[in-house]
Amino acid sequence: MLQNEFWSTFETVELEPHGFTQAGSDVVVPNTAHMRGRDGAEVIARSTFVYTVENAQITRIRMFRDEAEALEAIGVSE
Repeated sequence: MLQNEFWSTFETVELEPHGFTQAGSDVVVPNTAHMRGRDGAEVIARSTFVYTVENAQITRIRMFRDEAEALEAIGVSE
């Protein structure tokens, strides 16, 4: 499933970031997502995004279960 398809299944999506860690061109953003489905069901999910920024533009977005996994993926130890 493509990212746009995933987000479009929800009526509302609010992302609450919990800080930022920059490592080279990568920015790690732990977050909590508050989502409401089209049928009214509410979901709260925690994850960590890694944004790769090149030439002032986001060129890649990856999602991980937690911050430790995201940091390991980009070669940074906690």
